[in-house]
Amino acid sequence: MHEVEQEAARVLEPQLRDHLVLTTTAFNLVGPLLSRAASGPLESLPRSLQVAIKLLLRLANDLRCVQILSIRGYPLQAAILVASLYEVAFTIAFVGRDDDLAQAWLDHDDPTTPFRDAWTLTRAVIVELGIPEPDAQTRKFYRVYRQLCLAKHANPLLESRLGAELRGDVVMHSNGPDTSENAIRVAWFTLQNATGLALIALENFLRSHLNHCSAEDLSALVDALEAIGIERERLAAAAVARWGNEDPFIGRW
Repeated sequence: MHEVEQEAARVLEPQLRDHLVLTTTAFNLVGPLLSRAASGPLESLPRSLQVAIKLLLRLANDLRCVQILSIRGYPLQAAILVASLYEVAFTIAFVGRDDDLAQAWLDHDDPTTPFRDAWTLTRAVIVELGIPEPDAQTRKFYRVYRQLCLAKHANPLLESRLGAELRGDVVMHSNGPDTSENAIRVAWFTLQNATGLALIALENFLRSHLNHCSAEDLSALVDALEAIGIERERLAAAAVARWGNEDPFIGRW
């Protein structure tokens, strides 16, 4: 299987190269952002910064694992991870620099429920950012979350499109890496949204915890984040050009 995965990576690398470069750029920004935060023992830092550091490190590792799964031909597994990354990113932005919310996160002791559900996190962040039409924008973000959760819940609408390939008149089923066109499409969607979610978390961390930095430092970090956003939009346009953007489930989300 190791050799099969290596061959899948060889096939997929040209298809995923730009997306992998972009997610790597986002991953590599986590270190510079954390290095500019207040220093000292974790327990001595503001509670909101403690939570942000913990979750940003989790997000960075998730982002790296999404890359590994995608390039090895496991797009569904990558999508499952990005559904979790969605919750992490919006929790970072939801807590922000609010020490009371951070303490509520630290005190959360129910193993059967999340700290906040994804809809609540999403809408609170949209409202806090002052984005116009918050209900419509919340629905837009939350639909991405639901699309990612298609993989997490083994929804047949998604499962039926992957893991099989038509060769002549024969449908071939296989386990292991998937390098089909549908798999590439899922990988693009997954990596593109992983980067967008990372941006939400990184931009919030910068606004919430790095206001003590020099203007020069802040400007360089803002420019780096903006460059990631611009490239992400380019890749989104490329996906539309390749596969279109028709919603096959209009009114059913």
